[in-house]
Formats: sequence, structure tokens, C-alpha cells
Amino acid sequence: MRISQLFAFLLTVSLVAMPHRAIAQTSDQLFQQGNAAQAAGNFAAAESIWRRVLELNPSNATAYNNLGVTLADQGKFEEAIAAYRQAIELDPDSTIAYNNLVIAYNNLATSLFEQGKFEEAIAAYRQAIELDPDSTTAYNNLAIAYNNLGVALADQGKFEEAIAAYRQAIELDPNLPQPQNNLKEAQRALALQRNSQPIVIAIVRTVFREKNPEF
Repeated sequence: MRISQLFAFLLTVSLVAMPHRAIAQTSDQLFQQGNAAQAAGNFAAAESIWRRVLELNPSNATAYNNLGVTLADQGKFEEAIAAYRQAIELDPDSTIAYNNLVIAYNNLATSLFEQGKFEEAIAAYRQAIELDPDSTTAYNNLAIAYNNLGVALADQGKFEEAIAAYRQAIELDPNLPQPQNNLKEAQRALALQRNSQPIVIAIVRTVFREKNPEF
């Protein structure tokens, strides 16, 4: 760790005394190295290189975009989002960075979804949709996230909240069968709950689990 820090420090010091042409050459070399590391799947090395490029030139929008790509490839989606936003701030016309930002929000949402963090996943999917309202993938994923949030709520006996989540899922994707079926079961369970029939409710919750094995 000390060796790498020393190298970065020496690079910075030497650049101060470099003429503009030498700095440009060094930047070009780093870009080539970063692209090569990325292509080889050596994402940690690529990340380090892009950060060095940004030390040289903090206003390089392309380097921020490339940093975002390598961060996303490592599953660091929140950091990738920050990098893409910086790229867009520096170059508002960068369609590549903008598209990558949408993808990063989708990937972040999917990661949260897989961890069972449905409310956080929903927030991330909504960010993707806000950026790209025509994204059918994001809408479909958001519908699935609402459905699974409903299942999680129903499993806790929170049937009214589950019903609201299922309705959101149906509104987003009327052709998705699971939330429609789950909505009927939740409405039935809510009626039983209001009539204080705990044994029947337990049976209904078991049925929920059987129909949604991921839970």
C-alpha cells in the first residue's frame, strides 16, 4: 500500500514541472492503459488508472464516465452513479454517460432487490424511470419489485400495505399475473384478519410462501 501511494505522489510532483505536451502524452498513455485493463477484466487496476487520469485532469468527462464503467463492473453502483453524474455535469451533452447512469440505477436497484431491500430497490428503479421515462425494462422491474414488496408485507401480516403494493405493481404492468393473484389472496387475508381468525390467516400466509418460493 505504501509503495502505491508513493508512486502516485511522485507522479503528481513530476507533473507539476511537466510542459503541457508532456502532460497530454502522459494522459493519452494512461487512457490506453485504462482501456487495456478494462478490456482484460482487470477492473481494480482500471479504476486506479482512471483516478490517476482525473488527478491529472479533474475536468475530463470521459475519464469520469470510464471510471463509472469500471466501478459498475465491480458492483460499486452508488460510486458509479456519482462518477456518471460528474461526467454529465462536465459534459451535459454526453449521451453515453447519461445512458450509463440509467443502467447503473437499474443495476443498483437489481442488487438491492436481490438483497430483499425492496423499498430501496423501488426508489432506485424510480430514479431510472425519471431519467428515462420510456424504459420498459425499468417499469417491468419496478412492477416486480412492488409485487415482492407486497409478498414481504403480507408475510408480516401487513395486508393493507401489501394490497397497496400489489395495486402499484398492477398499475405499472397490468399483464403481470403474480400481483393480480397475490392481490386477491391479500384481500381475502385482510377480511379474515378483520374477523379475527388467526389460524386461517396463518394458512393464507403459508399459501403466499408456496406461491412465492423466493420468500
